[in-house]
This record gives sequence, C-alpha cells and structure tokens, in this order.
Amino acid sequence: MSIIYFQSSDNKTKVRMDGETNISISQSNTTTQSSIMSGASASDGIIEGNKQVNIQGLVTYTKTVRQTGYPDPSEFQTLIDESIKAKTRFTLYSDEGTTYKLLPLITNCVVKSYDYSIGKYLDTISVKIQFESQFVTDAAVESELTPEVKTGNESLSGTNEGSGSNNKVNKTVKTNQTNLILQ
Repeated sequence: MSIIYFQSSDNKTKVRMDGETNISISQSNTTTQSSIMSGASASDGIIEGNKQVNIQGLVTYTKTVRQTGYPDPSEFQTLIDESIKAKTRFTLYSDEGTTYKLLPLITNCVVKSYDYSIGKYLDTISVKIQFESQFVTDAAVESELTPEVKTGNESLSGTNEGSGSNNKVNKTVKTNQTNLILQ
C-alpha cells in the first residue's frame, strides 16, 4: 500500500509507488562551535537545515483493486522526470486512506535524487527517491515591489555641490521600500 504521494507538475496525477518498503525523514541542523553570550537570541546558535525525505518502494505493472490508477513503472519514471524538469516545489501528502496519520504534510519539496533498479520481479522496479523540503521565505513567495509614484519635481530633489567643471548633482529617488541615491 502506498502511504506518500504528491501531485504531478500538471496537477492532475497523484505520483505514488505501489508500496513503500521504507520511509525516513531526517533534518540536519548547523550549530555554532563558538560560545554564545548570555542574553543572545536563542536563534544565534543554530541554523535550521532542510528536511530530507527518503522513500524506498516498488512500482509494478501488476495492480490490485486498491492500486487502480497508480502509475505503472514507465509512467512513474516519466512523472518523476517531468517534476525535476519543471523545477517546481510541491507538497508530500500522507495517504488519506490509512488508519493512522503517521506523517505530517511536508511542503516545498523538490526531488533531490532518485534511482530505480530492476530486480527479481520482471514487471516491477525498485525505487529509491530523496526529496528535500526547501526553506522558502515570504520574500521568495511575494516578489512585488511597487515604487511610490510622485509627479513633477517632487520625486527628484537635486542639489549642486562644488564649483567649476567638477560639479556633482545628487538626486534622491524615493520608493516605499528603499532610498536610491543617484550620482
């Protein structure tokens, strides 16, 4: 039985194995090797790492009734390749048909690596796939910067400094986020 799946890049197909033999989730953080002064922020001593999700399982051409609609080995390989080429992030879901909720939703995942092999079964591939949950800040999600619009000479304030041929004009352009100094 398949426990984990994600939506394909076309958002129409659930990409899943016919059955997982092992699922592991790990996260490696970086901690400071230096002393931390008292009163320092708790976050000063650690940098949170990305979660890694490793899944091993089988994908076969022989399906049970419950596996109807699951991709066959050829379709599975194509769907994984398309997900990598699309360079999109997706959410790993835990199958809603399981009795116990063992895994949380894991968001902003990409396929970090995968391999498959043909073993003792003629109609089945053994798959190992590693997902990485990438840390996405609000800045990466919302990328719109709208400047403050002013009319006439209000948007530029100029001053002449110096004399003779080495005159320099400083102009300040003000936006709602940043002051840009043009010289």
